[in-house]
Amino acid sequence: MANYAYPDSWSRRQGLVAGDPRVKVAIGLHPHKVGRGRHLIAFLQQLRDPACTAIGEVGIDLTSNCSCAGQCPKPAECRQQVTRDQVTTLTTVLQGAVVEGGDRPVIINCKDGGSGRAAQEALGCFQRVPGASTLALHWHCFTGSVEDIEAWRQLLPNLHIGRGFDLWRADIRLADFKRQHLGGFPSTDFFLAITRPQEGPS
Repeated sequence: MANYAYPDSWSRRQGLVAGDPRVKVAIGLHPHKVGRGRHLIAFLQQLRDPACTAIGEVGIDLTSNCSCAGQCPKPAECRQQVTRDQVTTLTTVLQGAVVEGGDRPVIINCKDGGSGRAAQEALGCFQRVPGASTLALHWHCFTGSVEDIEAWRQLLPNLHIGRGFDLWRADIRLADFKRQHLGGFPSTDFFLAITRPQEGPS
């Protein structure tokens, strides 16, 4: 799966993966790039591409900075606005995915530095969109807790967990990580995601 989640990457995908039947394409709008909705219409247009077989990354990332470039007069208010914009984008995307019949999986990005709030905000979006609970989901580069997964699985039975390649340590085996962090989560719903461009599609 080749994931193009940044607006400046959308136009590059055709040259990178065109004509290779082994590579599936996901088109997203990363939460860092939501920016007061300025890319949302263009993103929705990108999703019309027949080559797009999955939607995302989209989601809530509370590590995103505002667009004031370090000169923000009201950081708290800006951060709240960034979160609201991310919620609007995710809700809009989920509505569209439901309307089109749920044929394409949705790749979710949820990060917050450990508070769990991003997952709560994203879950709220799914709860507000009728039919969203039936969508196939990939929680990309999961960094949360077993409690986060359990809360999501109650509403979202088609959830798959991706652990980011850049988050692994060489001295931690996959089995140890699963035992410590994922408990009894089914192995078939857990996989490794490679997110570095130089490593190729994940």
